[in-house]
Amino acid sequence: MADGVLVLHTGISADDINELKTRRSPIVLASEEHVDLADRIPHVVVNFHRAGEIAGQHLLALGHTRIGAIVGCGLEGMQLGRLNGFKGALASAGITVDDALVRNVSDTVAGGHEATDSLLEQHPDLTAIFCTNDLMAYGASQALADRNIRIPQDISLIGITDIQLARDMRPALTTVALGIEQVATMSINLLLDLIENPQHEPTIMHVPDPVLVVRASTGPVRSAP
Repeated sequence: MADGVLVLHTGISADDINELKTRRSPIVLASEEHVDLADRIPHVVVNFHRAGEIAGQHLLALGHTRIGAIVGCGLEGMQLGRLNGFKGALASAGITVDDALVRNVSDTVAGGHEATDSLLEQHPDLTAIFCTNDLMAYGASQALADRNIRIPQDISLIGITDIQLARDMRPALTTVALGIEQVATMSINLLLDLIENPQHEPTIMHVPDPVLVVRASTGPVRSAP
C-alpha cells in the first residue's frame, strides 16, 4: 500500500528488485556503488571506492606505509569498495597491502576492538589503522587505549562515514564524510518525482565525492625507536 519504496543497499539482489517491482510502487535504490541494475531501477550512487582512496592518500601523505585495515562484513559490497579504494591508493605509491594486515569482522564497535587486538598481536610495528566505517574505528580506539597506545602519537586512526560519534570521541576521529544527508535528500526527492511521474525512465544520480575531514586522530608517522 506504500506510494513508494526507498531501499538502502544491504546486499539486495536483482531477484529481490524484480520481486519488489511486481508491487507496482516506484522504487529508489540508495547508497549502491554498483549500477548493474541501472537499466531497471533508479539509483542514488555513493562513490565508496573514492572514500577508501581518500583515506589511503591521507595516511600516505603523513608518511604511513605499515597500515592495518579493518573491514566490516555487515554491508559487504560497500565495505569491499572502500577497501579496494584504499588498496588502490597504496598501490599507486608502490605499496601492496598484505592480506595479513586486513581483518574482516562484524560492522560494530566490538568488531573494531577485536580486529585491533588481533592486528597488534601479530603486527606491533603498525603505525596506522584504516577502518571502513567509524563504528569500528571507535572500537579500535578503545583497544588502543586498553594497551596504553597513544592516538595519533603512536598509531594514527582513520574511519569512513563521519557519524556524530566521530566528532564526540577523544581524540576526535579523522574520517571521510560520505554526505549521508545528501544521499537522503536526493533519494527522497527522486522517489517523490517517481511517485508523481510513474513513467519516468530509470535514473542514476551521483552524490558528490566524499570529503576528507581531518581531526585529531591522525598525524605524521612516528619515528623509529
